[in-house]
Amino acid sequence: MNLRLIEYNRYKNKINIPNLSSNDVIGKRVVVKNHHNRFGDSKGIIINISSQNQNYYGVKFNHKINAGHSCDNHCEYGYGYYINKMDMTFI
Repeated sequence: MNLRLIEYNRYKNKINIPNLSSNDVIGKRVVVKNHHNRFGDSKGIIINISSQNQNYYGVKFNHKINAGHSCDNHCEYGYGYYINKMDMTFI
């Protein structure tokens, strides 16, 4: 297979969530795909958008995660983490 085609498909498949307003994404269920092998394929809910970087959404996972936090007090400590929107997919 052509290397350029492989790179295109990888890029195309990685962008899953477009720039949306907070009203459009807060409360949506997502699957986080292998975030640096920290979570595996984990499910959660978007609870906020980072005030420092609009590309990162606060996700509350269904289970306590390694290095988890509260996403600026939007969820119970240990269940939240800011994830780049390109590393998640709506479910």
